[in-house]
Amino acid sequence: MTPVPPPFDPELAAALEEAGGGLGPGLSPADIAAARQGPAVELLAGLDLTMNGAFEVTERTVPGPEGAPDVSLLICRPTAAATGTPRPLLYHVHGGGMVLGNNRLGVNTALEWAREVGAAVVSVEYRLAPEHPHPAPVDDVHAGLLWTAEHARELGCDPARIVLVG
Repeated sequence: MTPVPPPFDPELAAALEEAGGGLGPGLSPADIAAARQGPAVELLAGLDLTMNGAFEVTERTVPGPEGAPDVSLLICRPTAAATGTPRPLLYHVHGGGMVLGNNRLGVNTALEWAREVGAAVVSVEYRLAPEHPHPAPVDDVHAGLLWTAEHARELGCDPARIVLVG
């Protein structure tokens, strides 16, 4: 007997349907290409990452894991003057089960938190499975975090106040 995953809560299922995913519980390899091209991708591309001018947004490519490609980081720093002490930093790892998404997926939530507390946000773009099986995505996240910690002061942030979110 093939196990059947439990259904989503009806309210959540309705929200997922409206978002255009139309995905039920579970994701088969055959579903991945379609899920990566869904309407949510267009929504991500249209996000105002500056949050109406509250953040300066840059993208930076940093060394990836040994023998692997470089890693892209989305760096969002507050435009408001710093208070004299280095800022905290939120290191964002997007959802998608290491199979879907990009460094913009969910970063709006991290930016809202950062705006409230005067923090910067760095969101990592990692290679996706199944094309890049474990541990590739995790290694990319780790490489980006190491670079972020080593260069936090250059970003105006405190390397002792990095919070992993996502």
